[in-house]
Amino acid sequence: MTAVAAEYPEVALYQPTGTDLPNINVLISIDVETLLDDHRPSQKSDDPTWIGDSDKYISMHTRQGNVGGDQGGSELTVDMSLSDHIRWRETTYSCNHDYSVLLYQYAPYDQDQGVISQPKCYVVQGLQIPLPSMNDPLHPTMQTVNDYFWEATALKKGEQTYRFYFMVVDRTGKQLGYYKWDPHIVVQ
Repeated sequence: MTAVAAEYPEVALYQPTGTDLPNINVLISIDVETLLDDHRPSQKSDDPTWIGDSDKYISMHTRQGNVGGDQGGSELTVDMSLSDHIRWRETTYSCNHDYSVLLYQYAPYDQDQGVISQPKCYVVQGLQIPLPSMNDPLHPTMQTVNDYFWEATALKKGEQTYRFYFMVVDRTGKQLGYYKWDPHIVVQ
């Protein structure tokens, strides 16, 4: 393994076990158009542009029962119990039509408090997703896609602030640059 490869987590194929614990799903929505207008992306993946005013560009949501405060901003506090799994997925305001965003690295802010496990990226193959039928909107057709998410497990009670790094990609697949911001998690 090279030094560069060691900086980034491995990506694994997700295989449900049938005994999966409760999941807390977090949707991260990013206003890429405004972000690109206001902040030049770094061209270095190991030194992404810091988004200090992240509420203007990033919105995080989860089920109301998992929210430890307000949601809809970039600093979502998620209430978790021990052994719960948290899964993060990201999209753009255009739902990845004009631009896409991809989380590529997680890092604890300051020092790791051991509140959650090191998040890992999982790829899910062969999901069936409905697509509206042009001829019969009440009977959608199904398409097979691959998907992914980042997942961690709550290990102990406490609060953990962390950084997520993400890249912006245009519709041709060109990587436009890299950003980071710092949300947090509470395990009760």
